[in-house]
Amino acid sequence: MKSDRSGSVLVVDDDNDVLYTARLVLRGLFEKVDTLDRPGLIPEYLKTCKYDVILLDMNYTRGITSGKEGLEWLEKILRIDPDTRVLTTTAYGEINLAVQAMKKGAVDFIIKPWNKEQLVISVNNILQLNQVDKVSKSLKGMLQ
Repeated sequence: MKSDRSGSVLVVDDDNDVLYTARLVLRGLFEKVDTLDRPGLIPEYLKTCKYDVILLDMNYTRGITSGKEGLEWLEKILRIDPDTRVLTTTAYGEINLAVQAMKKGAVDFIIKPWNKEQLVISVNNILQLNQVDKVSKSLKGMLQ
């Protein structure tokens, strides 16, 4: 999968195998790839780096698969930085959870286990959306 090695990605998941795989898949394609196994550290990470894409798991407590934790973290992320693009993911995907995530501000939702190409395409699409938004804001600023 082709990429121009631009963009910064934060992957937040409590499964170390998922973090390892995401790091392997994304590291060579994007400029910066950080992984985090505890969502409670998200605010600290957002203070030190502006991420273009956050890949956010929806469940963190063993045995709970409602996605409520991920929805709460999605809201917190967007309160800290409303311009952050969040790609939500879960192994317990259902249409209702995807719709809730999108209504709360996620830009995409993928079901685990995702394949390498699917993940890279989703992240690349979000980075392209970021570029379009930057150009649009720049043009609006020039016209005002």
